[in-house]
Amino acid sequence: MQLKNKIKESNARNQKWVEEQHKLKEQEYSDWWNKALDEQEAKAAKEAQAVKDAQAAKAAQEAKIAAEKAANEFQIDLNAPVTINHDLFSGNYPNPTYLAKTIKQEPETAKVLKELENTTFDTKDLKLIKDHYDKNNPYDLWLRYAIVANNTAKQKGTGAIINEIPNMFKGIEQKELLQKLDNLPTLLESKKINKFKIGNNQYTAELIGGGCISDVYKITKDATGEQVCMKFARQPYLTGRGQGIFDEVAITQEALKAGVVDVPKLYMANPLGRYATLDSGCITNNGSWQMTELIKPDRKVPENGLKLLDWLKSKGLFHGDYNQGATVGNTFVDLGGIIDADSTFTKFSDLDALLKAYQNGETTTDIIKNYCQV
Repeated sequence: MQLKNKIKESNARNQKWVEEQHKLKEQEYSDWWNKALDEQEAKAAKEAQAVKDAQAAKAAQEAKIAAEKAANEFQIDLNAPVTINHDLFSGNYPNPTYLAKTIKQEPETAKVLKELENTTFDTKDLKLIKDHYDKNNPYDLWLRYAIVANNTAKQKGTGAIINEIPNMFKGIEQKELLQKLDNLPTLLESKKINKFKIGNNQYTAELIGGGCISDVYKITKDATGEQVCMKFARQPYLTGRGQGIFDEVAITQEALKAGVVDVPKLYMANPLGRYATLDSGCITNNGSWQMTELIKPDRKVPENGLKLLDWLKSKGLFHGDYNQGATVGNTFVDLGGIIDADSTFTKFSDLDALLKAYQNGETTTDIIKNYCQV
């Protein structure tokens, strides 16, 4: 009996020990599990906080960029009046004495004026480029374009060349479009992101390049992202030496007519320009622009197509300003500096007084009568 009691007590002690061990294990497991949950929750909270911090940092950066962008945006009102003066200080004074002297010294100018007296861009079978330029055939392409553009302007109210209106400007009345594109260079801020409206559309103009002669802008339609390139001449009366706005527009237009494949598509151009006087007294350019396709480095040029340099050579011309900046990829984007091998272009350089006479309201007939010796 005593032995049974001892066994019973021993079993009870063992059972109690097992139960205590079981409780200890349960507590250890509970502590481990709770610790794991706490660590997981802490990790999740840390990750969530990191995400919040990243989102806050991103939002702050975006807000900063937006603020900087807004601060760098410049709103242009193309409906604002633009003043064109023709006094000695405006840059538009025609100087009749100088014009008469210049034409007298360059009789070929009078010859071309008389030849094209009544010619416009709408003249049937119009041909302004010669088959070849040499000492007997002076390189006068810019002069011919200048005369014809001014004749056209007197007849139609604009001397603009319109090959194709880009989709981003379609639906806008043509007169309004041309007038506001003329005023655009007058009001642009080269260091700003320029915002302006034509018709019911919002556009952005950003400077992307340029040189001594022109400024080049990327124009974007905000609603669609469509883009074109516009080049604005800083000196609307600069002529000859292949560098003026008439030189560039004329050679680009004729190259495209000839089927040259490595030049940009010319959508529109208004080579007629003048200086405008701002309220601040600053003199800036008005008009004198060309609009082309925006060339990207990966633009494909047909290998077997007619190339610019080959076409120029066939005409007795060459690119006198051919450098790295003249091309984007395989396409020529700068056609300034096209001159003839015999340098006959010097006979027609710096005829700014002729262009100013046109801007002052004189017609080709007036100029022939007043300044050309009969």
